[in-house]
Amino acid sequence: MLPYGFFITMVSFMGSILNAHRRFAITAFTPTLLNFSMIWATIWISSHFEQPIMALAVGVFIGGIIQFLFQIPTLKYLGLLPRFQLDFQDIIVKRVMKNILPTLFATSAAQINLLINTFVASFLTTGSISWLYYADKLLEFPIGILGSGLATAMLPKLAKSHATEDKISFSETIDWGLRWVILLGIPATIGLVLLAEPILGMLFQSEKFTLHDVHSSAQSLQGYALGLIGFLAIKVLMPAFTMHHTYSIAVRYAWYSLAANMGFNLLFFIPFAHDGVALATALAAILNAGLLLRFLLKSGIYTPIFNLKIKKTE
Repeated sequence: MLPYGFFITMVSFMGSILNAHRRFAITAFTPTLLNFSMIWATIWISSHFEQPIMALAVGVFIGGIIQFLFQIPTLKYLGLLPRFQLDFQDIIVKRVMKNILPTLFATSAAQINLLINTFVASFLTTGSISWLYYADKLLEFPIGILGSGLATAMLPKLAKSHATEDKISFSETIDWGLRWVILLGIPATIGLVLLAEPILGMLFQSEKFTLHDVHSSAQSLQGYALGLIGFLAIKVLMPAFTMHHTYSIAVRYAWYSLAANMGFNLLFFIPFAHDGVALATALAAILNAGLLLRFLLKSGIYTPIFNLKIKKTE
């Protein structure tokens, strides 16, 4: 599957160009091609392998090629097909190379926290890693649809507002994103907490994934779900840091989040086992989102257009 890394990188690069020109439908549909390819490989070619699971690896590789080819016609039609050349002395290339690592770290704090969780869970009851894994996969569903969707839709307008120094429009766009985080994130959180066990049972319960596994994984999902608002808010707020090149601040808060996650893990994993590990990540995400929002407000980068304060009656 290693070549897939190249193709998905190119797909993301070309998708960013399409998003910047508000061609969201193409980039939104592209990931489904990977699913179709994996399903095709599972059904039609798995019987040709001594280890049938290898068919999925082939499906991923072919899916990467299909996704890459799918976006090219639209880029060509718009006259936006990139011309590739190596020039490490280009000023924009230098800027990207300088900022790429801190940006990746700042936006990947949640994923690093999940890696820490896997390590901590390895010291717990057998099955804890799997319970956390399945819970995480279900949590990624609303994060991917809501968080990534909102961030993608916001990015072009934020870039335009920043380029024209329109601070009101910039703040209005963040307002719009945070409203959707609250409007969709709260019902999603409640749904995941209340329906965690039925959802996991419907999707995964089998002879190998027993009712006990469903119940244990549901507890992990409920813990993760409490931080859903934080996970979504991070997705919405991070583009503002990207626009203003305040990477060092975002990286600092990412370190705080990692430290908090490790601290909460030490506090919760003994009394609450794998449930405490999930809760630790949720609290760390809320802390990270809160710090990001606090900095944007204090620095004046973001000024809420609406006022959520309750006025005292005279």
